[in-house]
This record gives sequence, structure tokens and C-alpha cells, in this order.
Amino acid sequence: MEVYVDDMLVKSTRASHHVNHLGEMFGVLRTYHMKLNPQKCAFGVGLGKFLSFMVSNRGIEANPEKIKALQNMRFPTKPKEVQRLTGCVAALNRFISKVTDKCVPFFDALKGSKRSEWTPQCEEAFQKLKEHLGKPPILSKPNVDEELGIYLSVSQHAVSFVLVREEERVQLPIYYVSKRLLDTELRYKEMERLALALMVASRKLRYYFQSHTIRVLTNHPLRQALQKPETSGRLLKWSVELSQFDIKYVPRVAIKGQVLAAFLAEFSHRPAPAASGEVEVTKWKLYVDRASSENGSGAGVLLISPEGHKITSAVRIKFKASNNEAEYEALISGLRLASHLRIERLSVFSDSQLVVAQAENANTDALAKLASSRDSDTLGVIPIEELERPTIEEQAKALIIQAGGNWMTPRIQYLMDAQLPDNKDEARRIRYATIPRAPLENLTSILSPWPFAKWGVDLIGPLHLAPGGLKFAIVAVDYYTKWAEAKALTTTTEAACTKFMWDHIVCKFGVPHSIVSNNGKQFDNASTRRFCDSLGIRKDFSAPIHPQSNGQVEAVNKILKYTLKKRLDNLKGKWAEELPKVLWAYRMTSRTTTGETPFSMAYGIEAVLPVEIEMPTLRTFIHNDDDNAEGMNGELDLLEEKRLDSQLRLAAYQQRTARYYNKKVRQRRFVPGDLVLKRVTQSTKPKNTGSLGPTWEGPYRIKEVLRPGTYVLESLDGKRIQHPWNVEQLRLYYQ
Repeated sequence: MEVYVDDMLVKSTRASHHVNHLGEMFGVLRTYHMKLNPQKCAFGVGLGKFLSFMVSNRGIEANPEKIKALQNMRFPTKPKEVQRLTGCVAALNRFISKVTDKCVPFFDALKGSKRSEWTPQCEEAFQKLKEHLGKPPILSKPNVDEELGIYLSVSQHAVSFVLVREEERVQLPIYYVSKRLLDTELRYKEMERLALALMVASRKLRYYFQSHTIRVLTNHPLRQALQKPETSGRLLKWSVELSQFDIKYVPRVAIKGQVLAAFLAEFSHRPAPAASGEVEVTKWKLYVDRASSENGSGAGVLLISPEGHKITSAVRIKFKASNNEAEYEALISGLRLASHLRIERLSVFSDSQLVVAQAENANTDALAKLASSRDSDTLGVIPIEELERPTIEEQAKALIIQAGGNWMTPRIQYLMDAQLPDNKDEARRIRYATIPRAPLENLTSILSPWPFAKWGVDLIGPLHLAPGGLKFAIVAVDYYTKWAEAKALTTTTEAACTKFMWDHIVCKFGVPHSIVSNNGKQFDNASTRRFCDSLGIRKDFSAPIHPQSNGQVEAVNKILKYTLKKRLDNLKGKWAEELPKVLWAYRMTSRTTTGETPFSMAYGIEAVLPVEIEMPTLRTFIHNDDDNAEGMNGELDLLEEKRLDSQLRLAAYQQRTARYYNKKVRQRRFVPGDLVLKRVTQSTKPKNTGSLGPTWEGPYRIKEVLRPGTYVLESLDGKRIQHPWNVEQLRLYYQ
């Protein structure tokens, strides 16, 4: 049974089943006290018009009246007549393959403010359109859970696609769609246009994509283009959107259907190769590949004669080589072997090409892995050539310049020797120069492997004194679901913070893998360490004076304080009463990073909001225990998929943020043994110095590099400094 607003269609594959199906339909109508208009009903129809289409057991056909109206139309002479023609075509575009390409002359005739002209190209396109509609295709209807295929095509002006199903080894069309490219889309690369065609298909035919597995029939590496990490922002966005569907990418096979002949070529705007009368000369085939492992790099070479005989060889690369260099060495080794055999005509295949012969390249890939493995010498079957140095060595060239002073010289002298120029104005500019605020290290993103595994904890306050002596708030945030817990406190003692972690994290969500906090005594103390050790919780600390290390909880703190400020106005002392409401609003609001609310990420369904009581929704107005339980079970079944989609969105968001942030980075690196100064903290600041105290203290020695931008320090007498320090809080010490 199909329902379209107020139109219903009951279909049966067999006449004997039709009466039973009608009985079920009338039973549903009686249950909900619905009535039908007898004058608009028809029963036992083998062929009939439904929603302006002709529906029969053969499939869906175009309305003959609309086809006849278009075929009887004379060639237009006025703009309105051209618009009428395009309107008639739009009503039939589901049945016309590549309809946009067929109508390009009509669109060009209407373009601009000048009077439209009916050109010979328009007349030719008009006649071809009539011929095409003389034998309109019959569209098929897919079965439930049937796997469907889609053919994509890109032309100079449009992207087109056709959804098909296969029955008795014949591919039957389901839906034709075509879209004209916008001015910006005309500048897309070919692979981006092909991805755009798939993206338009998923939006236009969303019902089919959600209900069926879709096989994208393409001979181009579309899946690799959408899923590679260094892909452009546009392709990455499309990849995230397409990840919600069950899409498979398979090579094209012979098109089994005359109505699909227009989709033989994926890029129809490419010029066809010129016909040549030369006799094809038999060629040898060379397949090369490279592989890398912890033991080094290797290359595989496979040479195939015209008769099919195979010659194999492997190359072990003993010097440090990049992927491109290893690929070049593999190619040079193969060409050297071909030259030794006096081969004159040769076709080369490798992974660097977009389309390769996958079966043969699998052999060369195995040879390359053999050459790079540790135990390759013990096999003694494949000859292995060892390269001690690159085949083509390029000598490094140095440019000798005259050493002399420049604009940096006085600044270097001031930083190293505290020496200022004699000119007072210049000395003042150097002494009070603006300190660059560009970040010193690339952005590092933090991901949690599963819900409630990694928490960030921080304090807010002191705030306005609230009833009960409440002055502080402690906040905890889960890195995966973005769920937040908060509690108002009178004091920030070790016991209060540890009790919060027990009551609001462990007792509610289980024992986490790790908890991240700052280096305050409330979290860095013996009591908290014993608590974490007893439960097997890893305690991580952010770098001193570097709250960005625990940026997730800092961001939530900012949201809570901003929302409290908006709600309280002048009554700041009531913040403790408003904290649960603000926390509830945060949990029910969709997060930009995940696209979901923390509540739905945690429990699998959305909470019922007060607005749904005032303006009833379906789940509050019609409540049935069985339907409610079934709906909740369905939401829980989709919870893992929802969480996976949210993590894909989060990864894409973090990549965009890191890409923008890293553009401004001016890296500063230290190595073990360097002497540095570290910024003075509140605990190490000399007493009674106030704002006149020193900003930097030291020197200290770099003892260890934990990761780029994070260092372990020690004093000059070898005493280790307790916490790691971020590069932004360090500066080089000039002796």
C-alpha cells in the first residue's frame, strides 16, 4: 500500500491476493473512522493513472497525454513558448535520460535580457527530444531490501545519474535525474563533479538511499577520493553526509539495457579518441609497486611478455627513501630489466595511475613486501637486487652570501647581550616591541574511544555568594558524548572534589579510563591519587598555565557562565538555583561538533521538552505503551550508528579547526639539553612583589620531549620539575 498525502494505492502481485489486501486496508480505515469518496475510487484496475503517471504490472509509464502535447507542439517563436516547452519537459524529466543536456539549447535561448532566438541547435534538440519521447522508457519499482545500482555521468553542462535494478540479468531504470552545473560547480575538478553527482543523487533520491543498499557503478577511484584524509573540505563534507547510507563502490560492467546506453561514458564531455588505421603492435607489460615496513623499503617488478610469460624481480632499498622515491626506483629497476632484454615497446602500470590492472598489481605488491621484509633472503626463489644509494643522486647546492648587518641585527643583539642602539628612538622601539602572539605548536585534537571513557574536570569561581555559602562550582565533561555534570560548592577542598568525582562520574556512568584536570591542589594531591589508583583510573594533568590542554571542559565552563549571566541579570547571588536549569538546557542543545544533543548521545533518544506539552507532538499526543517500547528499541538499535556519525562529524570539525589554526603557527622547538626560562606561576612568584615581580624564572634544562610542544624540565643541579610544560610558557635562555 502506498499513500501520498490524500491518495492511496493498494497493489497486489496476484489477483487472488487483492481482495485480502483490500480487506486489510478497509480494516485500517474503520479503526480510525475514515471514509472514502466512491466517485474517486477504482477497484481491480490493471492499468490506471495515479499522480499523473500510468501505473501497471509492467511498471511506471509516462502520461501519454503529456507526451502527445509535447510532440504536437510547434517550434516556439516567443520566450513564453520556450518556457512552456521547458515546463512540459520538466513534467517528464523522470523518464528522460540526461534531460539537462538535451535542453541546454533551450536554456541558452532564454538566457540574458535579449529577445530569444530559435537557433538551428534548438530545432535539432527539439526534434531529438520528440524522437526520444516516441519510445519512452518504462520505469521499474524496486522490491523491499533489494540492492540497487546507480550510474553517474558528467558532461560539460550538467551531472546526470540513473537508478537501476537488475531482473533476469537485465538492468531496468527506476529514476532518471539531471542537474545543470552552477557557475562555481563548473570550476570543480572532474572527480569533484563525479562526487557532486553522487551527492545530488543521495539528496534527490533520499528515500531509495535510506531503504536500499546502493552500488555505485564507476571505473574511477571515487571512494578513495572521498575517504582519503587529505581530501578537500568540500569532499570531506560530502563524505560525512554520504556515510549515513549503505553505499558500495564497484567497477562498471557491461550495461545490460538499451535504455541506459546514454550512461556508457562517465565523462561524456571528454573528446573521443581519434580512430587510427595503424595495426596494433604487441607490447610487453611492466607492473611496478613499492612497499614500506619497519625494516625498510622495497620494490616489486613484474614483466609479462606478449605470450604471457612472467619475469619477476624485487628491489631492496637500503637507504632512507620516501614513497615517491621508492616508486621511482621501482620504475627505474623495471626499465633497466626491460632494457637488458632489448624490449622496444612497453606499457607501464603502477599504483600511481588512477586505473590499474588490479590482479597483476597484487603480484607486484607482494614482491615489494617481500623485498622489504626481514626474512626475504631465506626464501631464495625471487632474485632480489639491493640498492645502497639512489640511482640518481643530486648534489646539494649551497648559496654563499655576504655576512652583514640587517634589520634583525639590533634585535638579536638586544636579546642575546641586552645591548641597545645608541639612537634613543630606535632603542625604545626595540625595548617595547610588540610580542608576537602567534601559536608556537600545531593544534592537537583529543578523541575519546567510547562514551564516558574520558572526562575533563575543572572549577569555576569564586562566584557571587549564594544562599548556603556557595561560592564555587565544579564541572565535569565527557569527551565523547559532551555530557556535562556540575555541582555548586562552598569550598574547593580535596574531599569535596573527590566526592564529586565519585558521586557524579563513577556512580552514574561507571569507572572511566582517564580524568583530565589542571595542576591545582584540589586535583593533584595524595587523596585524589589514592582514589584514582584504587579504581584503576589514569589521572592526566594539563600543562601549567595552559588551560588549552583541557579545552573541552574550559569551553563548557564558558557556556555555563555565559548562560548564567544572561539569566540572572542583576541577581547574581541566585546562580546556584539556576545552575541545574542551565545544565539541563546545555544537555538538550545540539552541539556543533557532533550534530547531536548530549542527551541523545548518552541515552539514544531525545528527551521530552516542556514545549511538547504546550504544543503536543505525536509522541505526547498519541501515547501507546507498545508503540512507545517499539520506537525506543528502534532508537537504541540506531544508537551506535548515530554515535559513529557524530564522531565522523567531530573528526571533520577538528580537521577544519586544526587546518585554520595551523596556518598561524610559528613553531618553536627545543631539544634535550637546551636551557630555557619558564613563566612564573602564582605558586612560585616571590612574596610581596606584586605586579613588579619577574615574569620569567630559570634557567632550567630540557630533560625530555614528551611530544612536540610538551617538555619535561629539570633544574641545573638535576632535580626534575614536577609537571610537563607547554612551549608557550617557555623561552630560550641566552647565556
